[in-house]
Amino acid sequence: MKRRIIVAIIIYLNLLALAIVLTILAPASKRGLFIVLGISAIILNTIYLICGLTYFINYFIYFAAVGILIWLFPSFTILFALFGGTLVVVNPLAFLTKILDKAWPHTSKGILKVNNFFFIKRRAYFRYRSAMKEHYHLPQFLKIKNHRTYKLLHSASLLFILFLVVFLLFWDIPRIAFANLTQMSIFRMYVGVALFILDFILYKKGFSSLLAGFTILVFPAFIILAVILYKNLGPTLFIIFISITFVTMSLNLFYQLKSYYSRVSYLPIHYVDAKTGVEVHANGFFETFVYSNSYTFMAKYTIKASKTKFNQKFQKLLEYLNFRKIILMSYTSEGDEISLYFLFYKKDQKKNQALKVYLMSLLEQQVSEYSFDDRTFSIFEGFFMQRTEFIIAYAKNLAYLSRLLLETKLILISITYYFTKYEKMMSFFHAQKSVRVKNIESYQTFVLNTNIECVNNDFIIENSMLDTIILASINEGKFIKLNIYNIKEN
Repeated sequence: MKRRIIVAIIIYLNLLALAIVLTILAPASKRGLFIVLGISAIILNTIYLICGLTYFINYFIYFAAVGILIWLFPSFTILFALFGGTLVVVNPLAFLTKILDKAWPHTSKGILKVNNFFFIKRRAYFRYRSAMKEHYHLPQFLKIKNHRTYKLLHSASLLFILFLVVFLLFWDIPRIAFANLTQMSIFRMYVGVALFILDFILYKKGFSSLLAGFTILVFPAFIILAVILYKNLGPTLFIIFISITFVTMSLNLFYQLKSYYSRVSYLPIHYVDAKTGVEVHANGFFETFVYSNSYTFMAKYTIKASKTKFNQKFQKLLEYLNFRKIILMSYTSEGDEISLYFLFYKKDQKKNQALKVYLMSLLEQQVSEYSFDDRTFSIFEGFFMQRTEFIIAYAKNLAYLSRLLLETKLILISITYYFTKYEKMMSFFHAQKSVRVKNIESYQTFVLNTNIECVNNDFIIENSMLDTIILASINEGKFIKLNIYNIKEN
């Protein structure tokens, strides 16, 4: 993946340098052709960056075929543009991509994920937010999965918008080549880019997010049109129109930004702690990102408040945390006392006091605080993660999602433990069929992975796991992670 990024960046830089040279040296009559070749190269290089070499080869063939046809028969441009749009949507060379993926597996590293290479310091939070957003949009996925009409509408909309994007591309690029760049060409290119972004939003999020994206992207189109129609509008009307557009766009951006941060959810791993009797709601999203080198400052707040009042204000609290990039690890309740456990970026300790003030204002109660730099993750491990009830509740939670999304009937529960004593590890190893995971072991730390097959039923899951968890506890094993896999029935 890193090699792909480096190669793509080098190509972008070379294209930029070439564009500067050609702008100075190329004759005016040839500039349209160079612009077309440059746009095509940028699009193909972006496909290579995001999807990999095999997809690049696939779409290069499409671009080359349609481009040659348009070059040879310019009078049939609109016909070939329709053909190109249909070609990309139908994707007849999909089989070639699969063949090349198998032949060159090192070039097929999957789709580029931006969070893996940007926001490095706060990467843990952005991955956490991504997991939270996926859960927030779960109803959209279930609509597509369970409602045939909605699925057909969603698929047809995706393909139609993609067709429009490719059609505009193939229709307008030859105009640029033969008549140079015009204002309407710029407008149509913007529309094509905007439609592509909206298509991606529809694919990832759904129709409501598509509408939100449209309300943002439509304003630049108005501005470009106003510039094109400047002579018809006149200076006074132009200034009024641009001013109204900018004010409306700014208000809409503010509203959409607020809406974006309000799209939050919480996946509670709910159980009652057998030792303390405390009702626990651990964060199911956070469990995957426990061990972060950047999010290490922990704060615990205790407040007197009824469950009803706290639940009424919980959504606002989640929105506040999302905006300020703070993670709620867990919250517990005992009587009318609520305890909340938060994790901050290590350099955001000042946000601790701001959050305390916000909680007092939100719940109208005094808050007691306990905070420190928890670099060993002792709080979440000791109070939640290593508890038997947590492990079982977490497994049930994942099993429920598996039933909901995949209608899974048989599952394999994969549990990973680490041991600090070799003889204890061997005792567990002999008693419970397991596999050593040596690639994540360190000095005097031994890691075992054990699998449990069972029916996807909460009662059976709990009974199937209990013996393994008790055996690990007896041998001083520490829980690391848990995964659920679907077992296909014969």
